Amino acid sequence: STPSFSSAIWCAMAHQIALEKEGVLFGAGPVSGEDGTRKHGMIIVRADSFEQARAIADRDPFHKAGLRSYSVDRWSLNEGSLTFTVNFSDQSVRTA
Repeated sequence: STPSFSSAIWCAMAHQIALEKEGVLFGAGPVSGEDGTRKHGMIIVRADSFEQARAIADRDPFHKAGLRSYSVDRWSLNEGSLTFTVNFSDQSVRTA
């Protein structure tokens, strides 16, 4: 039987955390419309090819269970900035 969304969420979160720790996951989160209605999610991974990106997506628990579908698109980071402070003494991080 197909697992429910609520039972799959914990497996999906653990999977995304593992991808993050492996250095594969760049970012993930919901995409919402102007009125705040959630439209879909977006996961940005580091992959050398579309085939590698599909293999990463195919391992996602939601996709494996048939609870979500995905598309693979190339994304290029061309502009922007990132500012943060890492305090090595207590391993805290502060973003600006």
